[in-house]
Amino acid sequence: KALGPFCASATVTEVFPRRGLKAERPAALFSRYCPTTTSPDPAAAWAHLQARAIPGDALLATGSLFLIGALYPVREAADRIRVPGPQP
Repeated sequence: KALGPFCASATVTEVFPRRGLKAERPAALFSRYCPTTTSPDPAAAWAHLQARAIPGDALLATGSLFLIGALYPVREAADRIRVPGPQP
């Protein structure tokens, strides 16, 4: 409820599906505010979001430390790819 009004879209995923919350529950909350999809694979969901992001977009991963752990290898791979652009 706190994030939904600020999102242009939401992708909800699951980590440890037998233990964690099913993606459909938080997706139903987000769908009140923005287009929402679910994805069973956190890394695939993040890769999809990165591929469709345009300059100026902000991607936010929020949830448990298990989710961050699932996304960490994806981040490491992205760090190895250097995108040309303005430097700070």
